[in-house]
Amino acid sequence: MGEVKSAMEIAMAKVEKLGAVTDEERLKWKYVPEGGKLAAKYIKQNLNLVAGLSQYEENAKRHVIEGAGDILIRNIDLPKNDSAKRNSKRLSMKPR
Repeated sequence: MGEVKSAMEIAMAKVEKLGAVTDEERLKWKYVPEGGKLAAKYIKQNLNLVAGLSQYEENAKRHVIEGAGDILIRNIDLPKNDSAKRNSKRLSMKPR
């Protein structure tokens, strides 16, 4: 039979296999949540997304857009009945 390892030894072996964190991963961890916050402000406070996005550097924008997209997609709500469908059609025809 093989050697019996503690849970700590097994966990440390798995961590070693993962490798070091890249700069790109660090950017993603930092800016995806920022994009989510930006999208939430757009939904709740009618924030201008283009203006909000312009405050980020080029290398971060991709991750901010990813985070914002996730939140915006999650907030798409399809009409549940005929009355809601009619209201939705009327709202979509009004110019903003």
